[in-house]
Amino acid sequence: MKEHSFSYNVKEEIISKINSKPKADACLMGILIACNNLCSDEILFLTEHKSVADFFKLNVSRICEDDNAVSEQTVEKKNEITLYSLSIESEKNRLKILNYFRLDSSRKLTQNVLPKSKFYPQLISGIFLSCGSVNNPNRTYHLEFVLPTLELCNDFGALIIDNFN
Repeated sequence: MKEHSFSYNVKEEIISKINSKPKADACLMGILIACNNLCSDEILFLTEHKSVADFFKLNVSRICEDDNAVSEQTVEKKNEITLYSLSIESEKNRLKILNYFRLDSSRKLTQNVLPKSKFYPQLISGIFLSCGSVNNPNRTYHLEFVLPTLELCNDFGALIIDNFN
C-alpha cells in the first residue's frame, strides 16, 4: 500500500473536521475560489485526493439538490497517482453554485462574498484543499498555495494578514 505524503494527511484531517453545513459551505467556497476553472461556462476542479473529491461532490450535490450535479473522471498517472477531474456539467447547476456563493469568474475576495469571519479558517482550509501543499515541519517547513490569479493571491494574502497577523 502506498504511503501518503504529509500534505495528503493534512488534507485528510481537514476534511474530517468539517462537521456542519456552514463550515462545509465555507470550505467548498474556498475550493471553488481556487479551483482550476470557475465561470458560468465551466467549473472544473482537479485533485489527487479522493476524500477531497468526495467532499466536493457531496456538497455541490447538496447545494444543487441534484445527486448527479458533479461529473467525475479519473486519470491514472505514471507515478501511481490518481487524478480526479470533477466538473459541473449543467449550466443550471453552475449558475446555482455561483449564485449560492455570490461568485463570478473574477474570484475577488470581497466583503460581499466572504463568509462570516468565524468561518475564515474553513475558507482558508478549502483554498488549501484546492491548491495548497505543506511539507512535514519535522524535516523542513514549507507551506505553498498555487493560486489561479495574481489578484486572488493578493486578496488571499490580505485576508490572512488582516485576520491572523
